[in-house]
Amino acid sequence: MGMFRREAPKALSLAFALAVLGTGAPALGAPDTGVAAERLRREAGPGVQVRLRRGTETSAFVRAPRGGDLSPRAAGRLDPGAKAAAFLSAHGDLFGLADPSRQLRAIGLDTDRLGMSHVAFEQQQEGVPIFGGELRAHLSADGRLVSVAGATVPIDGPLSNVPKIPAAEAASLASKGILEVIRERLVFYPTQLIRGKVGETRLAWEIEVADEAGRAGALVLIDALTGAELDRFSLVHDTIRRIVFEGSTSNEVWDDADGHPDPIPAGWAAGSTNQVIGWQDLIDGARETYNLIASLTGGAYLSHRGDDATMYGLHAPTGGSCPNAYYSSSLTAYCEGVTSDDVVGHEWIHGYTSFTHGLIYAYQPGALNESYSDIFGEAVDLLNGRGTDVPNPLRSVDGTGCSLYGRGSPQTDDSYRWLIGEDSWAFGSPIRDMWYPECAGDPGRVGSPKYWCFSGDNGGVHINSGIPNRAFSFLVDGGTFNGTTITGIGIEKALHIYWRAASVYQTAVSEFPDHADALEASCNDLIGASLPKPVVTDPATWGAVMDSQIDAADCAEVAAAVVATELRQAPQGCNFEPLLDPSTPDNCSGSPEEVILFEDFEGGLGTWTVGTRAVAKPSTFDTPDWEVVSTLPDGRTGKAAFVIDDPALGDCALDDESGVLYLQSPSIAAPNTAAALRLSFDHWHATETGWDGGNVKIRVNGGPW
Repeated sequence: MGMFRREAPKALSLAFALAVLGTGAPALGAPDTGVAAERLRREAGPGVQVRLRRGTETSAFVRAPRGGDLSPRAAGRLDPGAKAAAFLSAHGDLFGLADPSRQLRAIGLDTDRLGMSHVAFEQQQEGVPIFGGELRAHLSADGRLVSVAGATVPIDGPLSNVPKIPAAEAASLASKGILEVIRERLVFYPTQLIRGKVGETRLAWEIEVADEAGRAGALVLIDALTGAELDRFSLVHDTIRRIVFEGSTSNEVWDDADGHPDPIPAGWAAGSTNQVIGWQDLIDGARETYNLIASLTGGAYLSHRGDDATMYGLHAPTGGSCPNAYYSSSLTAYCEGVTSDDVVGHEWIHGYTSFTHGLIYAYQPGALNESYSDIFGEAVDLLNGRGTDVPNPLRSVDGTGCSLYGRGSPQTDDSYRWLIGEDSWAFGSPIRDMWYPECAGDPGRVGSPKYWCFSGDNGGVHINSGIPNRAFSFLVDGGTFNGTTITGIGIEKALHIYWRAASVYQTAVSEFPDHADALEASCNDLIGASLPKPVVTDPATWGAVMDSQIDAADCAEVAAAVVATELRQAPQGCNFEPLLDPSTPDNCSGSPEEVILFEDFEGGLGTWTVGTRAVAKPSTFDTPDWEVVSTLPDGRTGKAAFVIDDPALGDCALDDESGVLYLQSPSIAAPNTAAALRLSFDHWHATETGWDGGNVKIRVNGGPW
């Protein structure tokens, strides 16, 4: 969970703008995966499925038909690692890899309780890891290569692996002199991969920073050639040894290793009533989350790191914004009144996510991160028998009724089921509705007009999480929406499928289509398996086997939930395409060219004029105007005209900073003999979606713009 703020509105418009651009790093090349896929189908059978990743157009998921083998001709009985490597060496073109033996490095091999083997590979270039570049190959117990999934970045052209900015300087830039540097490494960073777009690949320092309390944890990408900050991702996701702190991590109030009583007696350690209630909530929620995942995995995965690590909880942290809760660096923290069972479970599942699939906390991966926390946090709530759970009947079958105890309308469902935070009194009301996300203003399918396209809320991590939330809740209970009917499979089967998707198939940059593939593959793996019953009670209850097994009919319902929520559909209203053509065309296509105006601003603005119009409140308008600057973005050389600052000004009321700043050229006399007129310019821009905007306007002979 988390909170975000919006800056005051600022609007920019331009009549004509020029900026000098230097050479950048190679852009992502588009591999010819169609030919590669057909070659694979000739070898492994026509039923092979291949799905491409949006932006890179490389294969994101390759799957053999049930009972099939992606590498049927592998000589002899190869071990899993060797068979996976041989397949990738032969079919690297599926993933945009020119030389898989040099571009992939094996980083892990695991065998799970089903007997399946999972081989992980990290993509690298010139010996440097590619951020987000990871493939996972999955082999059946009898040695068949059944699927390969992940994200790779095709590299078009050479890349230098020699940084100009030392690691220490990059660390200082990332920490801003305030935060502690936790770790650092050199990577190649695809600047738009996490957003599903085409972009540049830059040599960068990947640096993790945090403050002492973990509140400001972040993963920062610093350009290793220029020192520019390329991206900053929050690591604050807004055991069994449990330790509880009050106010700060220097004030320990409870540690079960010291034999402290659980439950805590009234008046414990002279704590106030709300404090003691909060401490007990942290103790119970940590235990229940620990037991849920431990029982689900047959005792194989203990605590958030999987190694039975201590679980730290901080109640009423000082200096933070409330009401809120967060996870960072193995610590969960909760404002007073935000310690309900689903919220505590939610925050701890962020820890489990960090140590399994490690989903980046931004855009669709971040929405999946939030959704997994909602899903397993609500599972704790539904299974533990404490808190406000009654009435708890199934929700409206068509998924268009809001709860009487939640937000939105129509409030027709007399049920607490699928509400998040109903017992956290500081919120005032539940903050999300997994069954009908629209009740809280969130989308329930990718094509919803409520789908969040912008950079706020880390790219919509709390908002777009409504989509996978709805898929899970309908998979559990069943219903009809978006023209698709789903027969519920129950929470026990659904939890097994989702945990396997998270711990086996997904990677740090998994998006909704990857999630859909992971769910379907996980369900297929689990058909007929004897599975432990997920419970939130103590270890004495672990090990009981579920009454029924997952079958093909259950997997059909998983596929139906994917279709209903449109998980494989690209967002239609977000304009994820490049804003400007990255390949500048020839102005005249070989015809003679006569330049009638050229301006590079190397000598200042010259005869160009600047001004304002459509200013909402002239008496208080003080947004900076255009200037010629020599410190250009991305390490460019020369000078350019820029609106140089981006202040957080105004309050939308007494100080409304809305207005237009323009840069206008002198009159341009076009010769009557010109066969065609062309206007071209090099343009760098960075506007804040929803607040800033820019356009180019032309007028002829003094007419309207």
